[in-house]
Amino acid sequence: MIGYVGSLQAGTPAGFFGITNRPDELVHLLLDVAERQR
Repeated sequence: MIGYVGSLQAGTPAGFFGITNRPDELVHLLLDVAERQR
């Protein structure tokens, strides 16, 4: 699971692959997950 939030706090919740409040970083997280699915 990837989280996209308005206000980022320290740490990643359990069960999340990543969490960000930046659109460019969101794209990178999505690409990382897609690569791992192959």
